[in-house]
Amino acid sequence: MEPTGTKRILVIDIARFYAMALVFYGHFIERIMLLHNPAAAAQYKFVYSFHMMLFFVLAGYVAKESDLALGFGRYLKYHALSRLLPYVFFTTIFMVLPLVLPEQVFHLPLPSVKGYTIGLLNAAFGINMFCVPAWFLLMLFSVEMVHYAAFRFLTSDARILIGAALFYVVGYWFNLELDIVNPVKGRIVG
Repeated sequence: MEPTGTKRILVIDIARFYAMALVFYGHFIERIMLLHNPAAAAQYKFVYSFHMMLFFVLAGYVAKESDLALGFGRYLKYHALSRLLPYVFFTTIFMVLPLVLPEQVFHLPLPSVKGYTIGLLNAAFGINMFCVPAWFLLMLFSVEMVHYAAFRFLTSDARILIGAALFYVVGYWFNLELDIVNPVKGRIVG
């Protein structure tokens, strides 16, 4: 489902696909690296050296003013289907895997009612313990919602700089004062 009046740039779409695949591959190869596999460690270091930066640069490259013409409901629906639906899909896959391959996933005793309950409660607060790589879909969705609200005001270089500084300060404050899911502060469910 694509908003009307938009032209896709095939090269960017293909690059975005590879960037998303690298996010998942990076987390997959991380599990193998933790088994002290040197080949996996080399791949992990290579992928992590650029994959997220590439993904967000590509996502930002295709930001367009025409998105502002969409009503918020249509914009929300499009991005929910293209970001939140894959999030739920991949989380579900990773929730089912321990039924076939029992293992500890971030110290969750899976498969068990307790493990699934703790994992779902943490996922509700933004920490997906079942499918860690899916975090970027939630992050991208959140950034796109903020972008929709702020883009119309960022019409000059000066406003962009002021907006960047403001977003940094507000984000820093939120992280410092209102972080409700920081495991270091003991705020993770478990």
